[in-house]
Amino acid sequence: LLRPCIGRHAPPAAHGWLSQDTHAGLLAAIRETRPECILELGSWYGKSTRAIRRAAPGSTIIAVDWFKNNARLDWPMKRLGPADKLFLNHPRFETFAANMLATEAALQGQARPAAAPASSAACAAGTDAGPPDGAA
Repeated sequence: LLRPCIGRHAPPAAHGWLSQDTHAGLLAAIRETRPECILELGSWYGKSTRAIRRAAPGSTIIAVDWFKNNARLDWPMKRLGPADKLFLNHPRFETFAANMLATEAALQGQARPAAAPASSAACAAGTDAGPPDGAA
């Protein structure tokens, strides 16, 4: 389901907000509780999702993120520099999907990534199909 949404311009990326301390705590919690289902809110590029998948390959992971690059910006785009604009226009969902597929390959089929963007047509067309106004 993810492969049609991933182009050559979305290689796997290791960037994320998962610190070493948080990573260690997350792995300890997974080892102790051995969950069958894990809900992750705020997946970004999937760095923590990949760590969870490696630690709990038999668990179902539901990763939720808006994947909208400019979600709720409170400053005018014209005040941003070129590097900021590049960052804000990066294909987050496609990068997340590429990371999940790389993890699947690394685990030799243990991971089963699945995603349901607002519509497959929107994904294939490269449009931004975020939540309705007022949501999130």
